Amino acid sequence: MSLITFKNLPDTTTPLTAENLNNNFDYLNDVEEITSSISFGETVGANTHFYKKGNQITVFFQGETKTHSIDDTLATIPSQYRPRTTCFIPFIKNGNAYGILNINSENGLMRISQLSSTSANGRIYCTFTYFI
Repeated sequence: MSLITFKNLPDTTTPLTAENLNNNFDYLNDVEEITSSISFGETVGANTHFYKKGNQITVFFQGETKTHSIDDTLATIPSQYRPRTTCFIPFIKNGNAYGILNINSENGLMRISQLSSTSANGRIYCTFTYFI
């Protein structure tokens, strides 16, 4: 499996061509998908993936379509994949809502810690990277 990340984004004066975009990609080979190791607290979308490369975890999260509340547990991360320190991750949600998730480095719980609306029905979306 390969994962693509940006090394450097082209500046605004450089035309976007296939060549200069390709020069700015990092192809991360031998990325391990660890999604099956994660215990989810809700039904997640098919586009939810957890990847590991060395000590780096990259997450693409798509939550369940529902009304969420503060302290909802979205996932539990096994001890070998937990972040070094507690992480705070911004997210967006259908229904014009947004908030903050946190992943507790001690117990691995990925929970909603802030939420702009508890009446918005929709999916939580976020992409983030942390180190273990």
